[in-house]
Amino acid sequence: MSADSTVGDLKNPKYDIIFSKEFHCVQVKHLNSGIQRQFVQKFHFDNRNYERALFKNLPDRFIDLLEIANSVFLADRLSLRKPIGFKTNNYRYWKRELILNLYLRDITFWQNPNVIEKLKQVLDYLTEDHWIINLNSKPSSSKQLNFDFYHLKNTFTALFSGGLDSFAGITSHLSENKYEHVYLLSVVTNKRMKGVQKSLTDTFAKKLNTKIFYVPIFLNLNQRSLPGSVPEHFEEKTQRSRGFLFTVYGSVFSMLAGSNILGLFENGIGAINLPMVNFQIGTDNTRSVNPIFLIEISKLLSEVFDTSFEIKNFAQWLTKAELCKKLKNSPLREDVNKTVSCDGSFSRRVRRKTQCGICTSCLLRRQALAAAELNDIDLNDNYQFDIYRLSTIRERKRLSQFKAMQYQISKIKSCLDRKNAWFELAKSFPNLEEMKLRVCGSSKNEQILFQEKVLNLYSKYLNEWNKFKSLFH
Repeated sequence: MSADSTVGDLKNPKYDIIFSKEFHCVQVKHLNSGIQRQFVQKFHFDNRNYERALFKNLPDRFIDLLEIANSVFLADRLSLRKPIGFKTNNYRYWKRELILNLYLRDITFWQNPNVIEKLKQVLDYLTEDHWIINLNSKPSSSKQLNFDFYHLKNTFTALFSGGLDSFAGITSHLSENKYEHVYLLSVVTNKRMKGVQKSLTDTFAKKLNTKIFYVPIFLNLNQRSLPGSVPEHFEEKTQRSRGFLFTVYGSVFSMLAGSNILGLFENGIGAINLPMVNFQIGTDNTRSVNPIFLIEISKLLSEVFDTSFEIKNFAQWLTKAELCKKLKNSPLREDVNKTVSCDGSFSRRVRRKTQCGICTSCLLRRQALAAAELNDIDLNDNYQFDIYRLSTIRERKRLSQFKAMQYQISKIKSCLDRKNAWFELAKSFPNLEEMKLRVCGSSKNEQILFQEKVLNLYSKYLNEWNKFKSLFH
């Protein structure tokens, strides 16, 4: 009997993840099978990035929060969603139970039931797993002098990916608002990514005549198995916890810089991120900028920082094309081609082809630039595959994501054409109703306004898609 034929008898994966007190070693036990792996890992947050930029040391609670974010990301990455030893993509094995054993400094604060419950709610929603968090105490960090050379005022901090949304959003925001201090924080996983982000940040500073500090946050995982552990290297590819890691890094920096808002720019279609096909799960349906996640993590961070804090998506009710339209008369218009939007962009090895052209991110990029009447600067040479010339794409399976987007478009259009558009749309995409209730609470007026905003957003998106399709030949 094959492994696949018996997979239905297995339970969802359950893992026990134990970090050493020094945060140098992590042990992962797969409780369903008894398989145990133990790694020496060098994945840690380097406080010097923050200290150099702000001349401030981090309080114990802030360091704890950063290490929690690191631990969550590692646990997510080292715990497979499918049963170990079985070849299956069965959706029944999407959820995991993750038991996280941590050592923290400000243990009294973290053991507060209200705090730990908020943390679990954020993680459960973001990764769609069940998290159990066990806490242990470790000594406080050694303190050094806190050199507050100046008190920052009128400060803007934002996450910057190097993609089209963040580029267009930050360009518009800094053109319309003046700040004394601007910090753009970027999570960096390789040298090419850092090069793109740094180049664009320098462009902002030069063409907008604004002093901008680029703060790269390096994200690396160098690991080796310890003697006696299973030698095979297992790694979960979905990594749904990346959103938690990025927002925590940015939020801690923002608080130290004197701002209680961390900005980001993600178009509303991408933020809500409705599933494209009925059976969709996984990274294509990530929740890292979803309004519910931003609300819940803002509550957690307010608790940790002991003051009101918000992660604000400035582009929540804009389409990607509307963001791009703000570039039409901007001095940064021609710099659009420096941005990178492809799902596999920074790992691509196709020479002179920055983006693939056929993933959902590339397709939405091209659709937005076309609808914004900026397709004259959207150079075909930047893409491995030119979606405007469908007949040249020989392997039809390469068009699977394009077809999924078309299916979603037709489904949304069918809903919006009905008399009770919200009812039809929420019936087809039930997570919209959950989003409305979580965002608006019991306020009927707020709920009605939310419905109108969602319907308007997707109505604009349908019109923009039609404009995009008219350019096909």
